Amino acid sequence: MRRLKDSIARSLGRVAKLDPANPFDNTKCCKVCGAPAVAFDAVDFNKYCATEDYYEFGFARIPVVYWRCVLCSFVFTDFFDDWTPSEFSQYIYNDDYIKVDGEYAEIRPNRMAEEYARRLHLCRNLRILDYGSGAGVFVNRMRAAGFTAIEGYDPFSSPRRPQGKFDIITCFEVIEHTPDPQGSFADMCGLLAESGFIVFSQTVQPLNLSAIRGSWWYLAPRNGHISTYSEESLFVLARQLGMTMHRSSDLYAFVRGQPRHEVREALHTVGPPFWTTRVFAPSGQDGEASAAWHAVERAQIWSYRWSAAAVLRWQVRWDIAGEIQFRIPFRQQVRPGFAAESRVLLNGAAAHVLVERGDIVAEFNVPRGGHGWLELHTPPPERPVAAGNTRPIGLAVLTGYPSPSAGAEPPAPEAERAASWSPRRLLQLLRI
Repeated sequence: MRRLKDSIARSLGRVAKLDPANPFDNTKCCKVCGAPAVAFDAVDFNKYCATEDYYEFGFARIPVVYWRCVLCSFVFTDFFDDWTPSEFSQYIYNDDYIKVDGEYAEIRPNRMAEEYARRLHLCRNLRILDYGSGAGVFVNRMRAAGFTAIEGYDPFSSPRRPQGKFDIITCFEVIEHTPDPQGSFADMCGLLAESGFIVFSQTVQPLNLSAIRGSWWYLAPRNGHISTYSEESLFVLARQLGMTMHRSSDLYAFVRGQPRHEVREALHTVGPPFWTTRVFAPSGQDGEASAAWHAVERAQIWSYRWSAAAVLRWQVRWDIAGEIQFRIPFRQQVRPGFAAESRVLLNGAAAHVLVERGDIVAEFNVPRGGHGWLELHTPPPERPVAAGNTRPIGLAVLTGYPSPSAGAEPPAPEAERAASWSPRRLLQLLRI
């Protein structure tokens, strides 16, 4: 027992003193945008998708660490990165899998087939590929409904590579299982015809993920949930592929080119085009204070400026007709609830505002691409004398993206991704 205590004491002696900068001493590269990702939470391997007792089957005593991107909020684990298909079949998609996902074999594919026979009713003669088709139940039901040109592909149950191009690719509850989201979407794009689209279902991160972390029911390694997405990370993936993103509450589509009539009608059942971007505090060449902003300050990997006025303005532009989202990222607020009391206007029209993972988020429906003024209206800045600061301040708004060199050097498999990322590259993807 003494030896065990000595071992624990030695381990505790190596733990760093508590410091907010500690998470940035050991980072991974985000698998979507390549920006720094910090340790988010660790769960036991046996955690599965349950809303109540997600450790019903006990602990495997194998910790699985998840990481979260500081920019696009993509959450992932690298625990499975070097697994082979046979290892996934042996340890995840084995005879016990039905115990952690009782709907995957029959209930879910039957439900999706009934729904998509209606959504795609004008597309019965088009080539359709179900990517990640499992046992083929969805494909068989769709064939019975008159979809004669549908095929299935699954790296485990139907590994034979399909031939040719497809007008539509369906992908239901699949992309959370991939350790390589960029590679998986690129693979689908390689099978997609010009003017086609990929439609997929996905449970995206809840607004309170920063608070609940690993207790989120969907963060479940025993289900093979390796990657979980924010809508911003999905948007970045679409832009990397040169595609337009459409969305509804839990259904998304990536669209290539100008779809034919039948495909456009099917897209209408998914939702409108979606576009998102971030706006930042002005960085300025010297960071000097102005009427609206205090001087630039820095902490960890971030640079930011405290607002000094109740109205902040940006010139913005957007590319689409549909739903556009603006995100204003901040590090701190002068008091709790200050950001939530804000209003956001685009060319004078107000939007519903959410505060989500350190961003003020506002969405607008627009009939066409355009440009104009985005305004953030906050309560009047305050003087937090108790904190030793007599300046009137409101929000500490970021001045831009952090340096990709922040934190530890990435391991070899991630080096190429890190080298390809830069703030300029992300700005190009988001077309700011």
